[in-house]
Amino acid sequence: MKLRSFWARFDSLATRMTLFLALGATLAAITSLTLAERYRQNQMRLYRAERITQSARGLVGLLTVAPQRTRAELAGNRVQGAHLLENSRAPVRESDPAVSAALSRAFAPDVRAGAFSTDPQVCLARPVTTFARRAAGYLGADTECWIVTLTFARPVGGESELVLALDLAALPRPATLGLSPGFILIVAAASLVLSFLVAQVTLGFMRRLTKAAQAFANDIEAPPVAETGPRDVRTTFAAFNHMQQRIRDAVRDRTQILAAITHDLQTPLTRLRLRLELVPEEGLRNRLVADIAAMQRLVTEGLVLARSGEASDDWALVDVESLLASVVEDAADAGQPSITLGRVEPLEIRVKPEALQRCLQNLVDNALRYGGSARLDCTTTADEVQIAVSDNGPGIPEHLLGDVFKPFVRAEGSRSRQTGGTGIGLTIARAQAETFGGRVQLANRPDGGLVATIAVPRR
Repeated sequence: MKLRSFWARFDSLATRMTLFLALGATLAAITSLTLAERYRQNQMRLYRAERITQSARGLVGLLTVAPQRTRAELAGNRVQGAHLLENSRAPVRESDPAVSAALSRAFAPDVRAGAFSTDPQVCLARPVTTFARRAAGYLGADTECWIVTLTFARPVGGESELVLALDLAALPRPATLGLSPGFILIVAAASLVLSFLVAQVTLGFMRRLTKAAQAFANDIEAPPVAETGPRDVRTTFAAFNHMQQRIRDAVRDRTQILAAITHDLQTPLTRLRLRLELVPEEGLRNRLVADIAAMQRLVTEGLVLARSGEASDDWALVDVESLLASVVEDAADAGQPSITLGRVEPLEIRVKPEALQRCLQNLVDNALRYGGSARLDCTTTADEVQIAVSDNGPGIPEHLLGDVFKPFVRAEGSRSRQTGGTGIGLTIARAQAETFGGRVQLANRPDGGLVATIAVPRR
């Protein structure tokens, strides 16, 4: 549960990409430096083994050529960095297999060689002049003392066993960068910045596609996305543009088919209505004429519904106060004084004017038809402008508030077919609002009645 809560903080794809890339780059840098450090230390061990082996071979060579003089020089501490030990009982500090292996390779098979490091005091306990150590180049440096034991199958210089003490300047061992907190912090920060830039460049194409999809959702005539960028991105944009065009063509074909059907139905319906005038019984004639009128209205509004998702008018700034005032005035001129203007904040919104007008008019017509009155208000929030149309009718059952936006779905109670309408007014209103990025919401008022709200994003 804690892991899921922690992961929820990184809900953005850009954040997750940045996190994964930075973590991977940091681990890769630390791992590569750690491996490089191990390789460097191994090379230093091999170099140390070679130094010890060369010193031992040189001394054995001198003992072979001039055994008496070499022993005298070793006994008199006149050989810098080496002297003889009477035994090999010095304390063992480190036994390096690399040194033993190098010694075994350097000498003949009949020579058994061994080596270990011991306390530097074993090598430094002999009298050595300061000048000699300065001349050797490691005055004041850390010293390593190695004991080399050579056992000969055939005596060399009269010796069957030789125990040498070799003092060498210790090789420097700098701290490993791979585990340094400061270095890790620098690598992590650099990786984070680089990963953030990579994520931004990579997701920039996705943002373009998202923006184009949102624009197409609000306007079917939205322009295609520019097919620029890497080949894979261009292919994706081309597929999206092709899909856009296919959907656009399908919607236009559907609208044209419905328009053709509507036009073809008008003629037989008109002939049928004329022939109904010949029906002698007035009551029957009136009922049949009403049915024909309902059929014509249903066909016409079906075409309007098919076209409701399209809005051919251009975007423009609309003064909300003037728009609502004109709706009230038009209703008063048409003999509908039951429409009133409530609280309206003076502002302008960027919409498609005809689509907003049609959406608002459908909501006002619904309020008058089912509630007997309508009140228009306009308020604002930080993100959107809300235009509310309220009535004093019976409202809509809560479980039907979402369903009434579906075509030909009608609520219960007084909102029946007897009050008129075809059941697609709210569907058209919502579709028109979506063409400019708005949405329509319904809610029952606490004191009775229904309020329909057009929410328009602030741009």
